[in-house]
Amino acid sequence: MGKTQLLLLLALAPVPALAQVVPDPPRPGPVIAVPPPAKANAIHIRKITVLEHTFLLGTGFDANAVPAASTVLNAKDIERTGPPNALRALAQTAPGVNLDNAQGNGLAPNLLYHGFTASPLIGNSQGLAVYVDGVRFNEPFGDTVNWDLLPSIAIGTINVEGANPIFGLNALGGAVSVQLKNGFSYHGGEATLYGGTTDRVQGNLQYGTAGGSDAAYVALAGEYDRGWRQDSSSKLGQAYARLDHVGSNGAVSLGFIGARDALNGPGTVPIQLFDVAPRAVFTAPNLTANQFALLTLHALDSLSETRSLQGTIYYETYQQRVTNGNTANANACPGIPGYLCDGATPLLTREGAPIPDYLGGGPYSQLNLQGVDTNAAGGSLQFGNSARLLGHRNRLVAGISLDAGFTNFNANAELGGLSIGRGFVGPGISFIDAAASTAPVHVGITNTDTGFYLSDVFNLTRRISLSAGGRENIANIDLRDFEGGAISGTNSYRHFNPTIGATWKRSRALTLYASFSEANRTPNPAELSCSGPQSPCTLANFFVGDPPLKQVVARSVEAGLRGAHGRFGWSADLYRSDLSNDIIFVASPTPGLAYFQNAGTTRRQGADVSLTYHAPRLDLWASYSYTAATFQSPLLLSSPLNPAADAAGNILVHPGNRLPGVPARIVKLGASSHVTPRLTLGAAAQAQSGTYLFGDESNQNPTTGSFFIVSLNASYDLTRTLSLFGSIDNAFNARYFTYGTFGPTSAIPIAEAPGAANPRSLSPGAPVEAYAGVKMRF
Repeated sequence: MGKTQLLLLLALAPVPALAQVVPDPPRPGPVIAVPPPAKANAIHIRKITVLEHTFLLGTGFDANAVPAASTVLNAKDIERTGPPNALRALAQTAPGVNLDNAQGNGLAPNLLYHGFTASPLIGNSQGLAVYVDGVRFNEPFGDTVNWDLLPSIAIGTINVEGANPIFGLNALGGAVSVQLKNGFSYHGGEATLYGGTTDRVQGNLQYGTAGGSDAAYVALAGEYDRGWRQDSSSKLGQAYARLDHVGSNGAVSLGFIGARDALNGPGTVPIQLFDVAPRAVFTAPNLTANQFALLTLHALDSLSETRSLQGTIYYETYQQRVTNGNTANANACPGIPGYLCDGATPLLTREGAPIPDYLGGGPYSQLNLQGVDTNAAGGSLQFGNSARLLGHRNRLVAGISLDAGFTNFNANAELGGLSIGRGFVGPGISFIDAAASTAPVHVGITNTDTGFYLSDVFNLTRRISLSAGGRENIANIDLRDFEGGAISGTNSYRHFNPTIGATWKRSRALTLYASFSEANRTPNPAELSCSGPQSPCTLANFFVGDPPLKQVVARSVEAGLRGAHGRFGWSADLYRSDLSNDIIFVASPTPGLAYFQNAGTTRRQGADVSLTYHAPRLDLWASYSYTAATFQSPLLLSSPLNPAADAAGNILVHPGNRLPGVPARIVKLGASSHVTPRLTLGAAAQAQSGTYLFGDESNQNPTTGSFFIVSLNASYDLTRTLSLFGSIDNAFNARYFTYGTFGPTSAIPIAEAPGAANPRSLSPGAPVEAYAGVKMRF
């Protein structure tokens, strides 16, 4: 690879993307033709030339030499159904990917790939590593992934691939890497405005320009949505800007992402309430407000024709405020008339005074207030060498990464009344509940993660390639309790993760591959400080001092084939990941409380099969995915709200029982047709099997139920610069659920469903929704 090619590759930003492809013809104007990534199993099939699976660009790997399956969507795929929506595009097209809506807000879903999760919810087991322009996007506190902070309008490509330890912590089941646009890859301007049901209004603006060795790009996005359920509105603003300069022997780029939002997530709803009032919420409020800023600097130095050095540094600020209304364990004290207790334990104010039963028996509710303030910084430095080894082609990368996060966590609970609509009524009384380990919390958390990695692909013959590599992860988590409690302490983890694989390019139309790899994740601060059944907590609100957890280690094998012939592309992939010391969230015998624990061995195994067809006027795709996510160790778990629990509120999990929340089967079908040069029509369908509820790890209750949903879209070019578009989601108004758990239904009076006691609590999918808009290019 020559110097000019290396410099042009850098213009796309150093990221763990997978493939570079031949681009669509650029618009007229001063451009540097930089190809966006794609892959044979993406919707648009292109000729694959090089492939990257490390943090920084600069040392390309032949795609057919990499022993892994992946799906890469480009900007056209992301905006196929109207305004860009990266997660919806993945859900509709990527094999093995599905979304669940545990929070009840479409802007903050959980993304699952092969049964592993990347979620905005603290407490979910984060099994996917996510990167944006080479920077780790998993937050230091909780390893969470806030998809609402990422502007889809600015995404050039998004790639999902299987387990690869080079991506560092949390890459147990795979990684998601996002590459944002720049002025070299996008030229001109575009403005979009659309709206529709639920009073949704959204606007996007992007503009990119390049002249000589310099380029600039900017994107803005804003959205308001009332939401289809009660108390489910969203407000969102996003911004992205980037400057690039390419010199004779190097390149540099500066990027910025900023976002601010307020998302109401009504969460799950008791099934008996949903049956009579589908738009209702169980308890309120449920508001999450985020502010985010990320500044990145990338640089590349072409040392020679075969060697390069790339580096990235970044600085991030992140603030989150959570307001959550819930049930309260407050009753008249049996031995102290006129005061409130949790069972027989008095509820106290922060000053230590008993709290009067000021509502004469209630009903009472609890408002959980949480604040997270994080400053993070880090970077990566990578060396690449493409010189021949023993006369054979060889690609080597070696690097180091450092990520440091500094977080202040504050939490408090207020006691108040409960309205007829099950909302919190203040003013609240800040309180302490010793029985539930509930007390004001102020904790300082320092995360320091260091990684050393190496990856090499050696071409044994023109058709056979061998790959090997590994990564050493070193993680330190320091907790400091500013309230003088028992949380303070330091936890250190270290693990080396190897990987080895081979590919055989049988012909131009068929490549076979196989690989083995290890990956690990460390317990996050929330898990470490809520890990004992004797001291359960309200998730991410009240930390207590608990015994440390073991780190999770995944050992994965993968084998498959991929190919393309003419307009057809296909792939088939088999995988198995065995996790030792997996961490799960377990309900406490005390209602409303829970804790984390290591759960022995779990397994995710399955298969993905996909077929695509691409012609000038027609795109077709189809895929089938099977995932068996199972426990492999016997467990006795507390699940007091589970109707199948024993008299002590426990359930017995047997090896082979399925993990909650993971669908066994997913089928995806789609088509997009240029009916005329101006009119495009499209449809996407998804069928998915039901999942077991969280709290039903023993699989003794019905699942959430299978579902089939269809989305339709159309666009019409009025002129070369002006287009109209529209879409209908869930076109046949299917009733379906994407997530389920058990809730304290009988603990709160439900006016709409008197006497409701069924603890099944589900997160419903949205009914039929329609949108239309206009797009102008300039």
